[in-house]
Amino acid sequence: MSLQVLDDAGKPGSVTEPAPGTVNPLEPMTGPDGTRFPLQSHASLLRALFVAVFDRRLMFPQILSAGILRSYQQAGWNLITGEPAEPGTHPAYPTLSDLEAAALSVMDDAGYGPAEDDMRALVRDRIRAVAPDNAVAPGKDGEPETVFHAGVLLIRLIEHLRLRRLRTGAEPGPMRSAPQVLTRLLDEIRAAG
Repeated sequence: MSLQVLDDAGKPGSVTEPAPGTVNPLEPMTGPDGTRFPLQSHASLLRALFVAVFDRRLMFPQILSAGILRSYQQAGWNLITGEPAEPGTHPAYPTLSDLEAAALSVMDDAGYGPAEDDMRALVRDRIRAVAPDNAVAPGKDGEPETVFHAGVLLIRLIEHLRLRRLRTGAEPGPMRSAPQVLTRLLDEIRAAG
């Protein structure tokens, strides 16, 4: 499964609307009964994925974390409750382009100026690197984009299993926290090439 999306003309290359059969990395898993995986937990997994796959240097993890939170808030979500911020509304989930805009606005609010253009470029490049226009010609095994796409599918699997466990009432087995498991699995995927 690719993370390819279509632009307004129905052609691959935009990061705004997922195509059928694709995954929006910022949308949590929905169980068969319609129950959604908790939004705050999903945001934590997504942040762990970006940090595990890309740079942990400088302020990238902090900027990205704040950008993820802001993108959900700007889309109309309350991350504490996992519900729409405005009762009775049905907000869409943010997209990668929303995440990019939110992360850059976090930088503006933090006072990043022209001297930090290299950090802006890093944030833009890392988010765009996983954009669907890059999924049209998949990266080589072990490249960050390929590892990110595998990580999104692992997040979906983790969320599916947890939703199933909640639905069936099964007892949780011994397991590390999901972000730690995700990071370990991504390291193994990257090492395997």
